[in-house]
Amino acid sequence: MPAESRRSSTRATAEIRRDQLLEIASRVVETEGVEALRPTRVAEIAGCTRPLIYQYFPRREDLFIAITEKLYKALDASLGVGLQRRIIPAASRGEVAPARRFMNRILDYIDEHGPAALILRSTPEISSEFGVYLRRIREAYEQRWLEGFMGLGLDGAQADLMLETFIVVTKILAMQYLGGRIDRETAITRQLTTVGGMLQIVGARAAAG
Repeated sequence: MPAESRRSSTRATAEIRRDQLLEIASRVVETEGVEALRPTRVAEIAGCTRPLIYQYFPRREDLFIAITEKLYKALDASLGVGLQRRIIPAASRGEVAPARRFMNRILDYIDEHGPAALILRSTPEISSEFGVYLRRIREAYEQRWLEGFMGLGLDGAQADLMLETFIVVTKILAMQYLGGRIDRETAITRQLTTVGGMLQIVGARAAAG
């Protein structure tokens, strides 16, 4: 096998192994809780040594970060930034199609990877390092949401509060869906009526001046 082919194969194998470990870490968060997520626990379930875990995730926070960022990257890849920017203004006018597509993609992701990313994102006090990372997440991925809220006339603090409400509501509904307490359509409808209703109120006040 040529040297370049061997290097490509090695990289592919490493990426597969990293993804496998990340899936295990996600399941630990889902089934055992955030505090249970430690490299030793991932190694135990994976049947590998701790040094292998540290090779991919040198710190515990790296597991938190990788799980969370995977969701954001998946949303960008499947929805695109343009659609995500349209969701809030559209919802404020009662147009639900963009938000429905977004919620469907969230639930698709939950079906495939579990709710760990939403659990972690709504638990910013996990550690100071994770808090720093979440600020980077806000700049890279969530600023578009904040701008949408502020476009409706909210100030920065109000936009922050609306964003956190949006995330928590989405997490609660995703967990209820995953647990079989509600079906997909009910989860989507409740998300649209809860968050969409708030946005329509804000939008109406902005239009009224």
